[in-house]
Amino acid sequence: MISKKSNLKKMTKGNLRNCIIALAIGLAAVGCEEQGGDTWKWVKNPDNITAREDKEEKLKQKKENNLWGYVDQNDEWVFEPKFNSVSDFSYGVAEVDLLGYKAYINIEGKMIVQPNFNMTMRSFGGPMTITGINGYECSEGKIEKINGFSEGYAAVLSGTKWGYIGKNGYFAISPQFEKAGNFVNGTARVTYQDKEGYITLKNFD
Repeated sequence: MISKKSNLKKMTKGNLRNCIIALAIGLAAVGCEEQGGDTWKWVKNPDNITAREDKEEKLKQKKENNLWGYVDQNDEWVFEPKFNSVSDFSYGVAEVDLLGYKAYINIEGKMIVQPNFNMTMRSFGGPMTITGINGYECSEGKIEKINGFSEGYAAVLSGTKWGYIGKNGYFAISPQFEKAGNFVNGTARVTYQDKEGYITLKNFD
């Protein structure tokens, strides 16, 4: 704060404008920290939040030639039988076993998260074989880890930060957390800029 008139007289219009902008940015940063991000907000009492109801359509599991897939209500294949095992759909997403590794599909017939396989040729001219995975691929690109979907969202590690993807495989909350837990009853426990607490999405899709 400027306390002397002499200092005020020496301040140019440009300097005064820069001070006002800096002050505004500082206030905006404080407000953002209290309110959360563009798509999420802090929750003081998670017990006051109610989980949204799962109203998504379900696909039926079906086995053929020892592999699993999904069919719709008309018994038409939505996912051809190619999985070692499958799970029931929850909030529009199901976890499946793809060649021994977990993957995730949505009700629209899209694989939204799949392993990024490491392949090698054991002998010249021979077939390629899987030797492991190097993270996963989602609609946003490469991710290092995924915690699994809960209430339609999954915590994923992208680079050094955690975020959340939705049932379309895109970020519902961009990577910005040091730690991120699963959503339970509409809230998730996170660490954001060394602050721990519960968050919820501003708008659930």
